[in-house]
Amino acid sequence: MEKREIMAIHLLILISLSVLTIFLFSKYSTEDSYITYRYAQNLVDGKGFSYNSGDEHFGTTAPFYALILALFGYLGFNIPSLGGILSAFSLGMSTILIYLMTLKRGYPLVGLLCGSFVFLNPWFLQTFGSETFFQLLMVVGAFYFYDQKKYLPTAVFCALAFLTRADGILPAIIISVDYMISNRKFPVKGTILFFVLCVPFFLFYYLNFNALLPATLEAKQAQYASGLWRNFLPGILNFSKLLLKENILFYFFMPLFLVGGILILFSRKIWLLMATWAILHILGYTFLKVSFYHWYPIPLLFLLMLMSAFSLHLILSVPRFFEEKQTKKWNMKIFNQDIKLSIARYKEINPFLKWTYRILSIVVLSSIILVFSGGVRAYSKMFRSLPFPKLELYAKAGSWIAKNTPTNASLAAMEIGYLGYYAQRKVIDLIGLVTPEVSEHLRRGDFQWVIKKHQPDYFIYNEEFKAWLEPITYQPWFEKSYEHVIDMSQSGYPFNLRIFKKVLPLEIQEGKLLVMDSRQDVSNFDVGEIIGGREIGQTFYCTHDHLARIQVMLATFSRENHHEVIFHLKKSPAAKEDIYTERFNASSVVDNAYRSFDFPSIPDSKGKWFYFSFESPESRKGDAITIWANSGDGYDNGSLYIDLKKSEGDLRFITYYYKYEIFINEK
Repeated sequence: MEKREIMAIHLLILISLSVLTIFLFSKYSTEDSYITYRYAQNLVDGKGFSYNSGDEHFGTTAPFYALILALFGYLGFNIPSLGGILSAFSLGMSTILIYLMTLKRGYPLVGLLCGSFVFLNPWFLQTFGSETFFQLLMVVGAFYFYDQKKYLPTAVFCALAFLTRADGILPAIIISVDYMISNRKFPVKGTILFFVLCVPFFLFYYLNFNALLPATLEAKQAQYASGLWRNFLPGILNFSKLLLKENILFYFFMPLFLVGGILILFSRKIWLLMATWAILHILGYTFLKVSFYHWYPIPLLFLLMLMSAFSLHLILSVPRFFEEKQTKKWNMKIFNQDIKLSIARYKEINPFLKWTYRILSIVVLSSIILVFSGGVRAYSKMFRSLPFPKLELYAKAGSWIAKNTPTNASLAAMEIGYLGYYAQRKVIDLIGLVTPEVSEHLRRGDFQWVIKKHQPDYFIYNEEFKAWLEPITYQPWFEKSYEHVIDMSQSGYPFNLRIFKKVLPLEIQEGKLLVMDSRQDVSNFDVGEIIGGREIGQTFYCTHDHLARIQVMLATFSRENHHEVIFHLKKSPAAKEDIYTERFNASSVVDNAYRSFDFPSIPDSKGKWFYFSFESPESRKGDAITIWANSGDGYDNGSLYIDLKKSEGDLRFITYYYKYEIFINEK
């Protein structure tokens, strides 16, 4: 067959897989994708670009994707169905672009195998509906156009990848660095176009949410910090075990990954750039210390499928290898030769090598058939299980709430995607994606705070999360204020969904508790008398908001002193204005004891440096106080200052912040 005919057949296979996937899986979307769907649906319904109408919280990781869905929603499309269709289309186009890149280099079979592996891998199928595949298409598109040396389209796709989700900045950085190394100049036009496309959207986000980036990163870091969620790498390993348990034939890919990785290192630069993106993506999420979600490893998995395809191409090119081995030194240009040419020269190989290759080919092709059949079985098994029982139960519960509760009712739940979309009620998110202030408490594994704070009208308790949520239902205040309304179940899902209704308001009050923040509680010398012309101070770093008290250990030299002492709190030693000033008489100082300086709490003190100091312009030798200090380096986040000059050691001090808590009145 002609090369054009072969290319047409290959493309037809990839397009057919895309269409088949759209037909079979377009109605399926992941649980979290329905959070983005609700943002889009609310915008279509005139409720604003928010999850809970009127709430400015930036709780979707994919605002640009939500805007695209909303645009089609205005045109009458069903948003959840559109999410599934867009996922399948994006995945199909990504594989086609990879195929075109391999075709350009003379090894189209690599692209065909890669696309086939992708579509028959159940990990990809379980990621439908979210922004992941749309972003994947933008990233692959950026590398495709960069490979074509079409730099303005490259900038467009980089911008769209970044707008889709913040981690999409990685391809832009990788491509820009490679461009500067290769061309020894800065990509001015592409950079300008990138910012022209991105800035309007981020300005819109800031005006709508009062934030440039979603708050979801903080929530997922809090999930990991709580110890209740797996970290990124352990999560990947655990999910991989589950897939391998479903189909042990996927072990076949493991040696292929290694061989394919080596081939990519010695192959064209564009593959190495894509591998760099996938690896940095994984490392980034690992170092950010976020909880694992199964769609995060998609870039790495896409790379592994490409590596497997490279390995199989090498094996099928064995005849060409042996021929070149007999005639001249072999080199990596084997990948620029068409498979067809290798097989055509098969007869020229000696009988021993011919039988060796024949056996090897049978083994490899049989393995490919078995892997594909395993993928087809996983494919059909997933199709037969649709809609997933758990998600169907959530949708049923959401519909029940929509029919049986007032429109102004609120509900709290652990997984809010399907529930929130179908209930169309105000949602209180127990894990903090769409509800502010939850993350701080979630880090401690505290699920009760959000219930006490927001007092939802309905509490949705999934028995799957019994260890986390059941303690709430046993609290006296919960038993007093909530009653069990209904249990819901779904065939195929082993856990019940219990719905509780608030019947009495919680008798609560909000209070504040003073908690220690920073502490340098060691001293071995005093700084000398604080007399006129001297200023003794200390810098420190605040790790919490609402800084409200500083305690400093003062001393009197076992005598009564009489002059005014002035305490200053500033942003830095060089700051001209005080945040707080307090004057007191030296006669009120207790010898060798902490003195407290209380001031109006500073709401945004977290992550900032401050400086406090003492002076006494009228004090003289023999009639002045002093401050205890430590000459060691026991406090890393600040320094002692004498007369505005940094000195060795630290003052002896403690800082406090207000922690706002909710107390239940049991009376």
